[in-house]
Amino acid sequence: MSKTGIYVCNYNKREYVIRCVESLLKQTFRDRDIYVVDNASTDGSSEALEERFCGQISVIKNKENIGGSGGFDAAIQDALEKDYQYVVLCDNDVWVDTDTIQVMHEYMEKHPDVGILGPKVLQMEKPKLIQDFGGSIDKRYHLTGNYTGRIDENLPDELDCEYISTCTAMARVSAVRKFGSMPKENFIYWDDVEWSKRCQNSGYRTVAIGSARVWHNFAEADIPSPFMYYYMTRNQLKFFSKFLPSSDISAFFETMLTEIHAKCFMFRYKKRIDLSKTIQNAWEDFLAGAEGRAGEGRILQKPENPGEDSLETLFHDNASVVVEINGEQDEAVTLIRLAGRMKKIGSENRICIRVRDMEKLKAYLASYADENLYDKLEIKQWNDQYDKEARSVCLCDDIKGLSAREENKAYIDRFLNCIVTEEDYKYIQNYEASFKSFRETYKGMFEDRIRQLREIQI
Repeated sequence: MSKTGIYVCNYNKREYVIRCVESLLKQTFRDRDIYVVDNASTDGSSEALEERFCGQISVIKNKENIGGSGGFDAAIQDALEKDYQYVVLCDNDVWVDTDTIQVMHEYMEKHPDVGILGPKVLQMEKPKLIQDFGGSIDKRYHLTGNYTGRIDENLPDELDCEYISTCTAMARVSAVRKFGSMPKENFIYWDDVEWSKRCQNSGYRTVAIGSARVWHNFAEADIPSPFMYYYMTRNQLKFFSKFLPSSDISAFFETMLTEIHAKCFMFRYKKRIDLSKTIQNAWEDFLAGAEGRAGEGRILQKPENPGEDSLETLFHDNASVVVEINGEQDEAVTLIRLAGRMKKIGSENRICIRVRDMEKLKAYLASYADENLYDKLEIKQWNDQYDKEARSVCLCDDIKGLSAREENKAYIDRFLNCIVTEEDYKYIQNYEASFKSFRETYKGMFEDRIRQLREIQI
């Protein structure tokens, strides 16, 4: 038997999984067995794989869709039973560079203190841009892919990371026997973060190396959806409730109460009732201890015509929009997000940027290197004289903290929330009263759930 088992988790992505397997069969590393764990696909994935790769791979067929978490758990259990030295987990929509498994295997052989190893993950649609290079957890309890959106140039050769995405990951089986399998109760999302955390708690490192590369279908992964928000919200709450140090629980408690309410409040404002209600359901399901696949009706579908939010109205109703900025990095990030949003909504308008420090802004924008967005940004040196018919826009950190509003100006924050009209401003001014009611309703239930999870912490 080979020393390494490679497992691809698949659900209804026949064409993607075929390409993924093709890339695995082309690997320079040959001491491996390849499996596809299929979660009861209905698109003929299993049949197509068996016909195309007969004798080259094995297909493990689950009787129902148990999600990415369950699929990877089944893969790990199979690898443990077969006593492989290493197990590799792959999403079905990755393309693996020819020598990636070889490079990862050699690194693991030389570094016995590493429990989970990840490659550099690049975007399939923009092959020179980074999706992530391992990941970190920020101070607001969110996941941050290292170097996301940056050009694949002048980066470190290896990084110790807080988590390794199972987009593609290699794990040492002897270490997995100590820190355990994937948390299948997640169904999807945050499972690899918990797996990495348990790996670290067992005394092993989690590392990403740049000489191993894969390309991932990032465009689909980056589209916000009710499905994504449900599982990301529920499992994020579970992870931190279990694993945060006791000294950090109070801050986490207050941050999450604020964030959950803010998302529900602001998605209603942006006419995305499906997202607002789905996040509310995820929050209540977390409090109730729900696990696994979401119950019937807990994830709402996006309506075909949700209506324009204030940002869309701003760009559809004004032929010219001018943003006056200083040229700081946070402003550059907001502009990139704004240009991307304009692309998505199909606006033909361009944003006229009037900047005090032109060179500083251009340096920040260049580091993100998505030329396709720049045709939406008309960057000019600061000038007090400009088209008086243009709609003036102010960038701010968060419109919920806006204490005053100039009648002739619109406001856009880093989340792309937007105030255009007096009605918009009045809605936002109700935020604090709404949050107070939310906090009073859920404070006790949240405290009880955190205590319950910490009693069963691994």
